[in-house]
Amino acid sequence: MALKLAGQSDNSANNTHSAQNDTFTSNTDGGTNVNKIADDPWEYEGVKKVRSIADTLDNDVYSTSNTATSGKISGDKNIIVTISGIILYVLIALAVAAFAWMTVSGKPVDIYFNIKKFQPLFSFLSLYAIIDSILVFVMVEKRVSLIIFAVILQPFYPLQRNKVINGYAGIGGLVTLAYIVGIIAMIGAVFKGVSTYGNVIRVEDPTVRRDIVVMFNQTMDNGNTYGKLITKYLQIEDAAMNESGGQTLIALTGKGNVSMADEGVFEIGEYNVNTALVFSRDVSGNYNIVSVQLGDKMLTTAGAQSYWHAIKTY
Repeated sequence: MALKLAGQSDNSANNTHSAQNDTFTSNTDGGTNVNKIADDPWEYEGVKKVRSIADTLDNDVYSTSNTATSGKISGDKNIIVTISGIILYVLIALAVAAFAWMTVSGKPVDIYFNIKKFQPLFSFLSLYAIIDSILVFVMVEKRVSLIIFAVILQPFYPLQRNKVINGYAGIGGLVTLAYIVGIIAMIGAVFKGVSTYGNVIRVEDPTVRRDIVVMFNQTMDNGNTYGKLITKYLQIEDAAMNESGGQTLIALTGKGNVSMADEGVFEIGEYNVNTALVFSRDVSGNYNIVSVQLGDKMLTTAGAQSYWHAIKTY
């Protein structure tokens, strides 16, 4: 049978009620401390801590979300960077159009001078990409990679620019793709021009260049073209054309790989023989070899014919 002290009943009830709400509560009765502890204080504390962390995370997420939505730039700076980007993309579009024209409409033999024709556009684009990268560096984010891409890896700069400003590739990726495709197409056109016509592409006079192309494209009696045969044995360094006595003379000079050991005997070796070939075109449009010089030896007319026959049948 439990004993109940006088005056203890009310305080005990109060203490019990308090223990259910607090971690612990203390009651003093006659100098003796009586602690009333909750059923599972660790669970209570754990819930309290979990809620506290959740609240903190909620606040952090909210804060981060607000920062992200606010963007890196705003106001006048945003307008300046946007306008600069539009100018950059327009310049790249013009460059890609130039690449396409040189590849599709331009003749391979004219590729060297076509590139020179558009060189001011390409130079201005390169300069403007650097200016724009500095602008984005100052106004948006100080990323050294921006300037590196603009100077060294220019075709990839639009991609990097858009990633820095917007956080994703977007239109910058498409512009970079078009830019790279255009450059590859132009490199292909340059390779075709050089491999087919050699340094004929550097002859200043377009009429001379195109007349030589006509000759190079003409098929000989053995089924080969003049161009394929000549460039096989001569690395052309210069070309010239002259009208004389109703005939058109075409002179090709460069380093050849054919030398004459004895009269009428020719040897194939390295491309280190100074060679000059002169062809004539008659009114019918047929071409004939008229002069051959190998090193310091000027071949006779018969020797020139022997040389031409030798390389045709080799």
